[in-house]
Amino acid sequence: MPITISPATTADISHIFSIISSTFQHTSLAVDAIYPYHDNPIGAVAGTFALLHEFKDDPRARFFKAVDTETDTIIGHANWTLYDDDISVLERPELEGERWGSKEEKDFAVVMFGQIMEQRWEAVEKSNGKIL
Repeated sequence: MPITISPATTADISHIFSIISSTFQHTSLAVDAIYPYHDNPIGAVAGTFALLHEFKDDPRARFFKAVDTETDTIIGHANWTLYDDDISVLERPELEGERWGSKEEKDFAVVMFGQIMEQRWEAVEKSNGKIL
């Protein structure tokens, strides 16, 4: 099975989100909190829109897809964040949207996301953005 790696497109985001959902199922507390109900149609649409927002609006985000060239099917993806500019002026991302079923669910997701991002930002700041 030959595989090619190339930048993802807007049209790929729905399939990429389905890969995230099926890969993590309910084994990741963070995925479940950030993308609630990702395994049902309404949650999948909301999660796809959230991922599409990041894809389109975060200038540092780079999405790649792995495609089986025999079937022309996306079989994997990677999402990288590049910090090419002065990190002191970068805004920290926040969770947006209304995809949670209750205020408590969103509050939990915000805390979970904040903890994940705090670890990332500590590493980014420590390395002045030069991190893999």
